[in-house]
Amino acid sequence: MFGLHKKSLSRKVNCENCGSKFYYYKHGDLKVGLCYKCGKFECKTYNAESDELFYLLSENPDVLLNMIETGFLEPI
Repeated sequence: MFGLHKKSLSRKVNCENCGSKFYYYKHGDLKVGLCYKCGKFECKTYNAESDELFYLLSENPDVLLNMIETGFLEPI
């Protein structure tokens, strides 16, 4: 469902894959960019656990959506 795209977050407005709007969320030092149309996402953190979090979200995309639904991740 979601594509693997780990890199620094830019403030682009449109998704590189499908051209739809890219939405940005944050919680502390975690920042996530997400395209709801094609499922591409990018995440950025400033600690050593960023790789683990990225792969957790890649394998379980429902966790990312749940984080947004519950308000854990707030819109930027």
